[in-house]
Amino acid sequence: MNIEDHLMSKPKLAQAAQWDKTDATLAGGERALAAIVDTLLEEAHRLDAAELTALAETLTAYAQEVQAAEEAGWKILKSRGLNIEDQPE
Repeated sequence: MNIEDHLMSKPKLAQAAQWDKTDATLAGGERALAAIVDTLLEEAHRLDAAELTALAETLTAYAQEVQAAEEAGWKILKSRGLNIEDQPE
């Protein structure tokens, strides 16, 4: 399996692969994801296992921090009366 197969197996990443990273109509997160996916498709095959592992570990740790911060924010909003069903996926 190559990087493209892995990326395309994730719907959000497969969708981002179709976006133009220079499209000014994309939201900030969409543009960032399009640029990252584009770069991974072009460059990931040049990385060795240790480099890929370091990148994966870094992204995983950062994702956990972001998730914790998002959950804390939603908890605050919920305490102020926001219906938790409004929370994005």
